Amino acid sequence: MEIRIRETGNIVNEQQFRELFPRVTLPAQLSDKVVNNRGGDIVRKGVRDKPEYNWMTKSITKNTEPTKQGDDWVFGYTVVDLPLERAKANMRGELRRLFEKARDSGVTVSGTVIQTTPQAQSEIRSLLDDLKDRAAAGEVDPTQDIATRSGSVLTVTVAIAQQLNDAVAKHIRAVRANDAALSRGINSAKNIPALEKVDLTVGWPGNTLTGPASEAID
Repeated sequence: MEIRIRETGNIVNEQQFRELFPRVTLPAQLSDKVVNNRGGDIVRKGVRDKPEYNWMTKSITKNTEPTKQGDDWVFGYTVVDLPLERAKANMRGELRRLFEKARDSGVTVSGTVIQTTPQAQSEIRSLLDDLKDRAAAGEVDPTQDIATRSGSVLTVTVAIAQQLNDAVAKHIRAVRANDAALSRGINSAKNIPALEKVDLTVGWPGNTLTGPASEAID
């Protein structure tokens, strides 16, 4: 508990407040009435007094001096702009996180989400190359059975592999394009208000195509 002494404005803790009255036996639990009658006000602290702020561009500190709000004395908060380059670094870090989330979010082909992680991209390209090589070597309509996350088996043809590869590539291009656009917005901002206009949550793609593929490939 912290208490403001009206006469001086000083902030003391409960023990210090009791020591101001050595000849008085104060109750074990100090109430507002007890403190008020002896020239003090209990300082309220609570999350209700903490304002919302953008952690990427602002810093927040609790004020060292309380202010009166209604009938209570409360410790308020001060929100200030971060240095521009520090704020930009925070924004770039968050952009990287969102880029990776969007990159790995998958692409929908014929109602099924196909993984788009770097490993999945590599596996789909390798599958397509392998099927094309087999076709070039004279194999008629080569196929490859692929285990899916559901435990079933999907028979992939050259056409299906090409569709999956194209869908993933399109998704990745769109993710990179949005990442580049947002990066330009961050880099070009001349001040904090301009930087805060860059909304990192917008523009990330969805990618739904039609075709024969029916299940997600791991």
